[in-house]
Amino acid sequence: MPYLIDGDNLLWAWDFEGKIEEGRSQLLNVLLRFQKRKKSKFIIFFDGPLKESFSSTESMRIVISSAGASADEMIMELLDTKTDCRNLVLVSSDRELRYKAKTKRAKVISSSEFIKILQRVAKKGEREEREQEITPLEVRLWENIFKRREESGKKFGRTLRKKNEKR
Repeated sequence: MPYLIDGDNLLWAWDFEGKIEEGRSQLLNVLLRFQKRKKSKFIIFFDGPLKESFSSTESMRIVISSAGASADEMIMELLDTKTDCRNLVLVSSDRELRYKAKTKRAKVISSSEFIKILQRVAKKGEREEREQEITPLEVRLWENIFKRREESGKKFGRTLRKKNEKR
């Protein structure tokens, strides 16, 4: 299900403090990780012009508004060109955009709700990554377990030899 993301609106809800270009860059990195996990396509709209250049990928297209049109207007235009938007998800807290998307039967998620989703997916991903990593302590513990088994196996073998020698 493709996502239409009102990028600056999402950045505003994220409560990012700093230069807007840094915020956009960080937001795109977070969205890229989310996209890889969810295997969804994104179209992210930003109000231009941009100081930094961002490149689109096959699954994540970045659209910069040009002079005379805002990102919101571009999203509206895209929604107008579609006859059925049931397979789209709009991420924005802009009332006008949300209303338009709902009338076109698109799923609508507020920016603050989408941030919560991003955080849950990020935490789940971090947990999975941690579960896959073996720490040096775990390596030592496993080495000790195998070392003890090896030693007890040697003792067992000596015990058997002694029993056989007595016979």
